[in-house]
Amino acid sequence: MKSNTTVAAAKPVVTPKPASSKPAAPKKAEPKSAPAPKPEVKALVPATAVAAAKPKPAAEPKPQKYAKATMSIPNASPDTDTDNETTQDFRKTLKQEKSKLKHLTVADLRYDQSDIYFSHNWKSKDLMAIPERAWWQKRASIFADAMHIVSVHGDTEIRMVIGDYNGPGTYSIKKATVVSRSDDLDADELESGQIKVESDNGRWISGSFHFAVSDGNGRQLAFDHGAFRLSTKDQLPRF
Repeated sequence: MKSNTTVAAAKPVVTPKPASSKPAAPKKAEPKSAPAPKPEVKALVPATAVAAAKPKPAAEPKPQKYAKATMSIPNASPDTDTDNETTQDFRKTLKQEKSKLKHLTVADLRYDQSDIYFSHNWKSKDLMAIPERAWWQKRASIFADAMHIVSVHGDTEIRMVIGDYNGPGTYSIKKATVVSRSDDLDADELESGQIKVESDNGRWISGSFHFAVSDGNGRQLAFDHGAFRLSTKDQLPRF
């Protein structure tokens, strides 16, 4: 007769592993996290300063304005009566424009050379447009020292004489002559005249003058608004 008891299965025996002789590896230190950066504080810049810092666009150049001519220049070679009338009108207008110009004084004259200026009524000549050589000279005598002012313009010579010269002062002109070979003119009849010498250092003189002369044949010349700054003749440049 079989027994009903059941024999329990035997459990496997677990053999323990020998402990490792190697020491346990040390734990690595965890890196510390860097501190969070501080927020950057920017200086408050006013809006006006920002606007000023921006470069302004270059301004466009404005068109240049020129003064309009007050008179037109006519045809240089008139062939008709109309052109002749236009030329006469032009000359009249030009004369009026010249009369408006400021007359020169001693302060306006050159300081680096002997210089003279005047206006006159000589219609056939424009003496101021002709390069001049002008000087002064003193002529001594027993009774008085005469002073001559000479201005040469082309073939025209103007001479004024002070009879008794004693340095700066106002003098009546003793004698004046205007001679021009091209105009067949020899005017030496003095009608009136005066010279004012403002400075005299022995080599240079300066001042003002005016006078009128005639040639005895009805031709009368007047010289006004005269100004001079003259050296002696030996100081003139050599040519």
